[in-house]
Amino acid sequence: MSSVALRSITFPILLGALLNSFLLGTLLVQIFIYHSSFPEDSRVFKGLVYFIGLAVTVDTCLNISDVAFWFGTSFGDLSALSDQRYAAFYVPIMGTFVALLAHLFFSYRIWVIRREAWPFCLCISLISLAVFVSGLLGGIFGFIQDDSKSSSSDVIKVHDHLHFVTAYIWFIGLVTVDVLTAVVLTVFLLKAKVNESSSNIVNSIIRLVLETNMLSASFAILALVSYLTLPPANTICAIPAYALAALYANTILATLNNRAIILRARAADADKSTCVYVQQVQETFVSSTSRCERPSGTGGGVRNDGERGCISRPMQGENGVSLGC
Repeated sequence: MSSVALRSITFPILLGALLNSFLLGTLLVQIFIYHSSFPEDSRVFKGLVYFIGLAVTVDTCLNISDVAFWFGTSFGDLSALSDQRYAAFYVPIMGTFVALLAHLFFSYRIWVIRREAWPFCLCISLISLAVFVSGLLGGIFGFIQDDSKSSSSDVIKVHDHLHFVTAYIWFIGLVTVDVLTAVVLTVFLLKAKVNESSSNIVNSIIRLVLETNMLSASFAILALVSYLTLPPANTICAIPAYALAALYANTILATLNNRAIILRARAADADKSTCVYVQQVQETFVSSTSRCERPSGTGGGVRNDGERGCISRPMQGENGVSLGC
């Protein structure tokens, strides 16, 4: 095997593993932020967050174990690169499973925003379920690939055809669901605008929805194009495929943690409204308060009859306006 062909196999695998590890670190930081910011969330959301955190951690540990085997303990053994080890589990199975959880989460959000949108929610859920089934079958085919290679050529042909079909459904389904989710959420959020304050909040949510869903859709498109167009010896599709589970998990956490930004924006608007109200009250008080006349003589603010009068220098309000006695 030439050095060029070897690099086309090893480099994408290593780069995909590094990207997956980076996204795991980002996910753990987001889980900590969620745990600190939303301790009163429902048990369902907490369970979802901690479960996907555990799932992606296990996923990444298995990925690191494979990389250590391919490039560490079996370094120099080219036959070791043909051993898939756990990749058939954490790439198609775990990747599509976490994607299913993310799409069900977004379907629930759409249903909460607009109850009449349940057909869209059902469509997103069914397509995502089909993607998970294709990923599950792809993982099973990956585990039995070595046995198929030792069998007849007819078995190999059937296996390759089924593997191609499952991968096609996997990546096309992910792109379809991500685009559909982004479009539906954006449309319904735009209809939810009420005033300027809510408009700013809705715009930030729409921007987050578009960014996260378009990013995951871009990863799926890259994996699909590289899988269909490049030769089998080129593993470029491993770069986005390895990171899909961690990417969808970060999408869920980014959506949940975005509520902290919304709450801060609301608090800032409330403080601004309070300051305006206090200023109006002060101006009203100043305009309705008359100045006291300064007493005659040099009694230092005390009348000659012993009664206390106004102080010689009245209190000053904002902008030097007298507040009277």
